[in-house]
Amino acid sequence: MELITKAITDSALRHIGYKCTYGAEIQVPTQELLDEFEAIQRETGRRVLKGHAKVAKPSMTGDLGWMHPKLIFYVRSITYWGRLSRLPQERLVRRIFDAAQTVSPPLPWFDYTGKLMHNFGIGVLEFQSVSGEALKRLVKKKVQAAITAEWRSEAKGKHTLRYMAKDHKPRLGKFLDGSASGYWLHRARTDTLLTNARLFPGGPEEKRNCPTCTPKRKESLEHLLIHCPRFWELRKDHLKKLGRSTGIDMLNSSDETLMEVILGFHPDIKDQELKLQKQFIQELVTARGIPLYSFMQNQEDQG
Repeated sequence: MELITKAITDSALRHIGYKCTYGAEIQVPTQELLDEFEAIQRETGRRVLKGHAKVAKPSMTGDLGWMHPKLIFYVRSITYWGRLSRLPQERLVRRIFDAAQTVSPPLPWFDYTGKLMHNFGIGVLEFQSVSGEALKRLVKKKVQAAITAEWRSEAKGKHTLRYMAKDHKPRLGKFLDGSASGYWLHRARTDTLLTNARLFPGGPEEKRNCPTCTPKRKESLEHLLIHCPRFWELRKDHLKKLGRSTGIDMLNSSDETLMEVILGFHPDIKDQELKLQKQFIQELVTARGIPLYSFMQNQEDQG
């Protein structure tokens, strides 16, 4: 996965890095610039994860662990403020820094950085107890916590991310190893498997139903993974394996617990590579005949 990510993202990261590296400490980024960075990051994430154009943005952040590029500006601006505030009073740069704070109306960078510090709960006094890399780590920890909370709030508003948003925090999923099963699991975790309910969300009810169940049931993610009787034998074998690895009685658990374990979000799961989950999802979608559309295929279909 690391090699795949690197190959796809090199040019995008160079583009972002060029604009973020030089003078980011004293830049006041425009919304247009932040939107440009986010668009590059989002398209790159979709290519890495073979996602289509309508995949919810927080899903890529969730499984790739990528924070919004604005984190770079926030951390560097606040850290630079902290370093300036720690300079000896006799230093010319420190005197200019102190004098600039008294200007009215406030200079753009001071106004921008001061508001960031207020929003992230970082007080000036905190800069007096740390320095160097410890200062940067302190700032990054606070900013990252706030952006993670923002991500979780956005994810909770997406029905497709109802499982991911509960206790998950953005991190690079070790299960994304470049294998087809890794992509399948990501699709399941973000409810973007092309079940009939996803293929025809606004279509006639009969198109959204499971093709084999009688009486008819909507072919949702939950129906495919834990309810459809067509795949009971396959499901039972895998649930037993998952139960042995987690210590959970998978055959007598609630639907919510089953989904959390199958998708890899349950707190008792130790295997971060989610090998059993990947195997189960791949065998299930293969038996069902669900296609895995890549980003490029989807673009060609729309073109």
